[in-house]
Amino acid sequence: MASKPKKPKKPKPHEGLKNSALDPYKKIRAAPVKKRPAGWYLARSYLNLWRPAISKKITGSMKNIQNYTNKGSKVLPSSIRRELSNAPETGNGVHRWLFTMALKLHRHLPPEDIEKRLAAAVVNCGRVVPGSEIHDAIKNSARPSTVAGRAATDSPPRVPKPKWAPVNIDLRAKIIKDSPVALAELSAMSPVRIDGSTPPTKFFIKNLFGPDDLVCVARDASGFGTHTRDVLLSADLTGSSLIVPSPMSEKWGSTQQGKSSQHTLSNTGERRYLVTEFDTGGADEQATIINHLRSFAPLVMVLWSGSKSLHAWWSCIGSTDAQQLNFFQYAVSMGADPATWTKSQFVRMPQGWRQDKGVRQQVHYFDPGRVPTLTVEGGAL
Repeated sequence: MASKPKKPKKPKPHEGLKNSALDPYKKIRAAPVKKRPAGWYLARSYLNLWRPAISKKITGSMKNIQNYTNKGSKVLPSSIRRELSNAPETGNGVHRWLFTMALKLHRHLPPEDIEKRLAAAVVNCGRVVPGSEIHDAIKNSARPSTVAGRAATDSPPRVPKPKWAPVNIDLRAKIIKDSPVALAELSAMSPVRIDGSTPPTKFFIKNLFGPDDLVCVARDASGFGTHTRDVLLSADLTGSSLIVPSPMSEKWGSTQQGKSSQHTLSNTGERRYLVTEFDTGGADEQATIINHLRSFAPLVMVLWSGSKSLHAWWSCIGSTDAQQLNFFQYAVSMGADPATWTKSQFVRMPQGWRQDKGVRQQVHYFDPGRVPTLTVEGGAL
């Protein structure tokens, strides 16, 4: 049986140019063949198989090294540095901001450096931020805030703070529009004449407190002392700008960390004065709200903080804790700062000198007849 004739093969591309000067593969064929070592292909297959895992592990290691380097050299991410340079003002959540920033800084800095950075960040927030507030923010953000399993200590128990209502913007605006009272008008209502000859700080300390009352005063949040009223009257109060509005029950107390101090919640006595501080709006708007609140509580004194807020002192004698809380809740809904609800909270000293602003904390209103159960001393002005 005859075999079928084979079909002629089609010429490959460049077949006629093989080994000629125009052959494109000449150099490739002439190159020596590279001999791979034994097991090279097997090793390459294993490398390709494990390459993703090895790459991920190396990347994670580099990130750990970078984080460790940043923590040791105290280099913070640019986002955190921006937040530190833009601390909120009083009334806009300073307390919450401290906790949030401490939580972020724990990843980069030790606690002692966090405390320094936070203290520097809130210097100009509009109020004095005590070191204990910063310390608590750092401590509470370092671990879960759980009550169960907490070790017993000698420090006093924490008192839960009330939940404050948001500002009633519509009602506040209506009061300011319908019953405006300028600060100059409120000053004119003062039973004590308020002008350039307003008495010094000691006059108000003498009339707001009794001879045996323990009064806590301070130059700043860390430089404070508790003394009887008469001792303070003989002392130099030139640089004092802060005061606890209610008398202290003891000279020494215990902080939440169990340390002895002359300024604690545990050695603050019964509330004698409740202070409201308004940060929002101008001085005339704040004066209008204070005048509106006079319908619900006895107003004793109004003074300027030396920055942008008015502090109003209200007499608490004869009122229950529930009545005080109800009044303060309403004041907060009108824009008052909730921080002054704490009995031991420092407020601005009447006629004190505010060193960071270089101004006097001017008293604009004083009613001796509202001073609780005390005989006003000093005579007419």
